[in-house]
Parts: sequence; structure tokens; C-alpha cells
Amino acid sequence: AYWTERRFASEVVAAYDEAINQQKSALAARRLRLVGYSGGGVLATLLAARRDDVEVLVTVAAPLALAEWIAWHAASPLKGSLDPAELGENVRLPLSVHFVGGKDEIVPAAIVGSFVRRKGGRMETIREFDHECCWTRDWATLLGRVKFQETGK
Repeated sequence: AYWTERRFASEVVAAYDEAINQQKSALAARRLRLVGYSGGGVLATLLAARRDDVEVLVTVAAPLALAEWIAWHAASPLKGSLDPAELGENVRLPLSVHFVGGKDEIVPAAIVGSFVRRKGGRMETIREFDHECCWTRDWATLLGRVKFQETGK
């Protein structure tokens, strides 16, 4: 069930939250930067929504509006999973950048755009990228854009 319907269930998010707490303590870190690709971006967003120590959230090709993503693929509902687009009105996310591929047919830009319109952040579409190509090749450049925006505010 955790691989199919409950991959973003509250207990999954809580388990990741605890793992982050342990690493944060072990490293004596004060602030966090969460980065996630695809489903990892969904988890990073759900984690950023529940923590007050996240200064930057970066997602890459992440289906942040799960209900819309499921409808797009005519897939079975993710029963028991949390949907980042349905986070409460009182939830405030940190500085957020959401990268999406202009040719991504797994997570189309419209789905990420819907999330950004509801919950904020900045969406950056990389026209020639799809769901897999070419995030790792150009990651240093893309991440540099996030750092530039962060220090330029």
C-alpha cells in the first residue's frame, strides 16, 4: 500500500521528518534546504509545510497537485496520501522554486503551475527538458539560479 496508494501518507511524512530531525541533530544544523525530484519533491513540500526550520524548498519535476496529476494520467487515486496542493490556508511554505520540464509528459507544467497559483513559490520551466532529461547534466547551473535568487532578495 505504501508503494501504490499511501506513498505520501501522513505516517510516511512523519518518518521522513524524524529522519531529518536525527540528521539535523547529528550535524548540529540550524536551518535546512529541502530538495526533491518527482515524488521526492512531493515529500519535500509536505515536510517543508510542517517544519519551521526550512529556509529553501526546491522541487524538480514534482507532481505537486496530486489530484490533478492523477486525473491527467487517469490513474487510481492515492488513497491515504496527502496532496501538497490541498495544504491548509494557514500553511506557509519557505522560499520555493519549482523546476519543471517543458516537454515533461509525466508531470506537465500545468500541474506544477496549478500548485504555484494556490500555494506560491516560483515555477521555472526548462523548455527542452522532460521528466528525466537533463536534470542531472545541468543541476549545478539550475541550483545556482536558486542560490542567486535566495541571496538576491
